[in-house]
Amino acid sequence: MGVADLRKRLEISKYMKQWSRAEWFIDDEGRIDVQGTVNISGFKENVLPIKFGHVKGNFIVSHSKINTMENFPYQVNGYLLCNRTEIENLEHMPKTIGGLVSMADNKLKTLENTNETIHGDVDFRGNAVEFTEEDVKKNFNLDPEMKIYVVDKTDDN
Repeated sequence: MGVADLRKRLEISKYMKQWSRAEWFIDDEGRIDVQGTVNISGFKENVLPIKFGHVKGNFIVSHSKINTMENFPYQVNGYLLCNRTEIENLEHMPKTIGGLVSMADNKLKTLENTNETIHGDVDFRGNAVEFTEEDVKKNFNLDPEMKIYVVDKTDDN
């Protein structure tokens, strides 16, 4: 292992000690695979400084300054909780998510350019755009029995 590799591993280790108690590995492409949950809530930067691969637990990035899903994992076996961030679009969203996806109270302006598979309920309430159930169904591969939470247009009282 060279000096640059050792420095990178120390940097990754510093973040992972804060964000997860689970075992983690660096895959062949330099991404971090985590055997459990990652919790990055409250992160103060716009972009994650390390690149995730496969997270076998939940991936939580709520109440943070994150404005892009760059460096997010490509697969999350649990749920993706990403509420109250600065994210405006879903570019770099994980391709497969095994549980709930909550993207409430963000700055999302579009759901376009996604073809992700989600095996849990989805929540897109409180974004810059009031998405409809049809918007969500058009842009994601969803299990039919899952619930979709969006602004209810019939509740105009």
